[in-house]
Amino acid sequence: MPVRGGLLLSDREQSGTGALHAIMTALPVGVWVAQVPGGELAYANAEFLSIMGMQPREDVAAGEYASAYSIRDRSGRSYPEDRLPFVRAMRERTTVVVDDIVIARPDGKRAYVRAFGRPIFEPSGLMTHVAVAFIDISAQVDAERAGDVARDRLAAALHHAPVILFTTDHRGVILVSEGAGLASLGYVSGQLVGQNVFDLYRGMPDVQGNLRRALAGQSFTVSSQIGPTTLESFMGPLYGEDGSVSGMLGISTDVTERLRLQRQVTHADRMAVLGRLAASIAHEINNPLAYVTESIRIATERIARLERGADGETLQEVHRLLADAAEGSERVRMIARDLKSFAHPDEDSRSIVRIDDAIQTAARLIAKRTETRARVQMDLSGEAFVHADENRLIQVFTNLILNAADAVSASGAQQNTIRISSSQRGAWAVVEIADSGPGVLESMRALVFEPFFTTKSVGEGSGLGLHVTRTLVEALRGTIEVGTAPEGGALFTVRVPVSTARPPEPAGAASPEPVTLRSRRPRVLIIDDEPMLARVFHATLEADCDVDIALGGRQALDLLLTGKPYNFVFCDLMMSDIGGAQLYAELKARAPGLERKLIFMTGGVYDPRVAAFLESVDNRCVDKPFDIRREIFRDE
Repeated sequence: MPVRGGLLLSDREQSGTGALHAIMTALPVGVWVAQVPGGELAYANAEFLSIMGMQPREDVAAGEYASAYSIRDRSGRSYPEDRLPFVRAMRERTTVVVDDIVIARPDGKRAYVRAFGRPIFEPSGLMTHVAVAFIDISAQVDAERAGDVARDRLAAALHHAPVILFTTDHRGVILVSEGAGLASLGYVSGQLVGQNVFDLYRGMPDVQGNLRRALAGQSFTVSSQIGPTTLESFMGPLYGEDGSVSGMLGISTDVTERLRLQRQVTHADRMAVLGRLAASIAHEINNPLAYVTESIRIATERIARLERGADGETLQEVHRLLADAAEGSERVRMIARDLKSFAHPDEDSRSIVRIDDAIQTAARLIAKRTETRARVQMDLSGEAFVHADENRLIQVFTNLILNAADAVSASGAQQNTIRISSSQRGAWAVVEIADSGPGVLESMRALVFEPFFTTKSVGEGSGLGLHVTRTLVEALRGTIEVGTAPEGGALFTVRVPVSTARPPEPAGAASPEPVTLRSRRPRVLIIDDEPMLARVFHATLEADCDVDIALGGRQALDLLLTGKPYNFVFCDLMMSDIGGAQLYAELKARAPGLERKLIFMTGGVYDPRVAAFLESVDNRCVDKPFDIRREIFRDE
């Protein structure tokens, strides 16, 4: 049988028109025709040759096709002859479709084929041939396999990663609820399908508000707190064929653990900073304590001279010495107040803060560290207020100033400079901290904020300071970047959104009026396990008050339960036997109402349980040191 133009033709087919030959040659479908019942080849077009990768075989009959043409199923096994389209179409006497054929071509490639077998009948009804059309569906199979892989990977992600995928209809009824992240909320995949999200989150207006935004057509990313779980979610609308919102899509990630680790890193950095501050703080406290102690010693000697009838100059000297002692005590009090910034818990407690106050506190805390390294120059505007956690803001500037001090030469304190400036630029509070050190290479600027990256020698830096600083700034919706200062060193620029709100004026911001005592004598109980402090309070009040002292909570409980009336009960929170919180609970249980008399005193030692207790009660709390007379007579 001769071959013409890539076609193998029977004698009868060779008598066809040239136009038919051209059409069959141009078809993008492989055509193969065989005689019935033996399966002898009658016709094959060029596309058939292309799909099979070989010439049609004249010597092959029915029952031999699979081996002759290397026809496989998708498992790689030889294709069963009785399922091939020629055999099936001849047997079933109708058009059949087979779509799982794989051709193992001689060139090593594989062709995935969908085949249509159709019997051909003479007018008398006699079946003479079967025509088979072959369509190469390799691209479709590859796409389906890629889709299967993508679906498998998505399913693996949903069932192993802390992710939640959910969709709802336009009323909020959940249609899809999948993902391992559901476990943190107490559910499993599919459990929430059919429930309404507005019923599910009843009593949580923030969450319901986000759901309504998505169903109204908005797309956004939001962080939500659901019980102990923090979710970061993308939410957006789904649209129907008519273009209207038909529901919503949400993808949530459980970031609770990530935030916990971030808090741990922040806390670790805070502890590292405290270690670096220790020498500076000791110096700051020991200096004023030295002259407080010495002033009191000399004042005691001078008082003894006064008792022996010394002159008026000695009295003036006593006043000066006591004033020096008071000034030194105030310096210690201010240092303790600033240091409390690093003793607070990690929870974010935001308020309206003057950004310059945070800068000045940070600079005071590390003054002894910086003054041995460089001259610090400040140019603060005093105008910008921000909504921030003051403690964390102080930590940001402490880290950056310490970083600048470490960057300059240790032997050039007079030549080195650290320049700190603040300003308000539009909606941003901008703080710049520059040093005269060697600067940061441009190739390293993208790395300095990464965790554990440091250019310091082993043991001199943790590599966490700048990473934590960036995390804290970004939590305020701000930015931080590093560049080159005019002095040639590094320039760190912090931008934080300004707040239009202003903090309330502190009580007693104006100069206090002298206390004028009335005729009444309040009855006061001082509860403190520090005898010297209790005696000082007693001495301060005894001229104007009837004062009792209880050296500890147990002794105080006995006094209070006797029924002796007190106008004021000052109680230290941290005592060795019964602390303030426990005394409060005992009084509430045994003499209800008496617990409300307690005015708590604290020296600033942080304990999470004590902080939680103070949040739960309405009692007043004062920080030591304080003017106890003014606390008693402040309303007179």
